[in-house]
Amino acid sequence: MSWITDRLQSAVEWLYTRTFANFILGFPIATLFVTTVIISPFYYLTDIYVKVSTHPDEDVGQILLSLFLLLWIVIMVIAAALLFALGSRTLKYVNTDNRVDDLKTSGLIDQTKCSISLIGLSLIPFTSEDWQSILEKKLISRVKIKLLIADPKTEFSQNRRSSLRRQDKLSDDIKRSIERFTDFKSDISERHGDISKNFEFRVYKNNASMSTFIFDDEIRLGLMIEQGTGLTAPEIRISRKGKQVELFKQITEHFDNVWKDAEEV
Repeated sequence: MSWITDRLQSAVEWLYTRTFANFILGFPIATLFVTTVIISPFYYLTDIYVKVSTHPDEDVGQILLSLFLLLWIVIMVIAAALLFALGSRTLKYVNTDNRVDDLKTSGLIDQTKCSISLIGLSLIPFTSEDWQSILEKKLISRVKIKLLIADPKTEFSQNRRSSLRRQDKLSDDIKRSIERFTDFKSDISERHGDISKNFEFRVYKNNASMSTFIFDDEIRLGLMIEQGTGLTAPEIRISRKGKQVELFKQITEHFDNVWKDAEEV
């Protein structure tokens, strides 16, 4: 029973990482498959009974099955919409193999139309060619991007480096990120002119507490676990809807406060 419960919980968590449209379509299809396997014998028995007793020339079972499938899809689409709306009122806790890659596979980065705000130790994964290409496309579409990187000299960074047992690597990652983002902004400025003003990054000295990714109306918080990396950290997902609005506001204000105190690069 526990195995079944775990599988169902994993399925629900996965569904909530999908877009609203995928959730609405996926839920009825998944439940329809299971239900059809269970209910089909009933319709075949009904078909046999009606043919034998009253209307031998009518394919009643197929008619009833078709009507049932149509009615089921309508009911499940409504149920999925209600489930998605209710689920958005609660915090969603998700484990992913790679939080940064999940931003692409979940479609969140593609859906972002206005702003991207990120807090991390080094944000080194976002300096890859693939991510720089993604960020460039977002800048071209007028998305505003703000990045906050930890100062490698602060006590927070030193303690974090010690907990990760990564002596100079964390400092090297931060320095490499600053260099790459500086080059990236210069390149964007040369090739696209004014849109480079929508790309900013700063170095913060205070304790940011959590790796924070803000994409328009969605926030993903990565917990900084001892000897764990931000890429594989457990993630809390918050949406600017329902009961999460106030929490969403607090996190965005947290980002703004860290941003104001951070140093421009």
